[in-house]
Amino acid sequence: MRAQENRKYEKPDYPEIERFTKDKGLPSFYPRLFSRYEKNDTTLNASDFKLLYYGYFFQGRYNSYGNNSDFNDSIKNIYKKEKLTNEDRNELIRFTKELLRSDPFNLNSLNRLYVSYMDMGDMATSNLYKFKLVGLAKTLFATGDGRSDTTGIHVLSIDDEYSILAILGYEFDGSQTLTENKCDFLKVKHNDEGIDGMYFDVKQLFKGYDKMFKEEDIIEENKKDKK
Repeated sequence: MRAQENRKYEKPDYPEIERFTKDKGLPSFYPRLFSRYEKNDTTLNASDFKLLYYGYFFQGRYNSYGNNSDFNDSIKNIYKKEKLTNEDRNELIRFTKELLRSDPFNLNSLNRLYVSYMDMGDMATSNLYKFKLVGLAKTLFATGDGRSDTTGIHVLSIDDEYSILAILGYEFDGSQTLTENKCDFLKVKHNDEGIDGMYFDVKQLFKGYDKMFKEEDIIEENKKDKK
């Protein structure tokens, strides 16, 4: 956390991000940029990662509720074992890659692939996922220090809040509240830095909820009209 001090933070400019990722004439056109991400292009820079993560909000497949796939249960069952074999790790990799199909920037999933490949001795592939994980984490850390509800770290996924706590070495104590400024405050257990908790800006996430509710209402209205 000390590395976060004395830094300048920049909140995501969503109108600008939308413009850059929807312009077909630019290298930042989202399908073009996302293709580079999927192909493990290690020339992606900080600007690219920002457009990838926050620009995903404007893609039709973005889901504000995150990933609730049955693959999560399969992964949990594997981790219940006392010792993992390479066969178990291959299963973890397979399930995790399926999760990433619908949640491509999930920090926890990327970290699982990074560790699994490393444990299997495939450092080349492990480093590719480490590159993605670090690039995305830096993108989030660039938006706020998480010390207050005016400097919350901007996220598009609740899952990423818990991942960031883990990256910073904090342990969630089970208490979570929403501030008036639409920041999630996650309380953490006692730590050497004396941090009570971290704030995460979820304003854009709530806009995603509103959008989904409106779409659901339209679908229901169309069903009524057809009766």
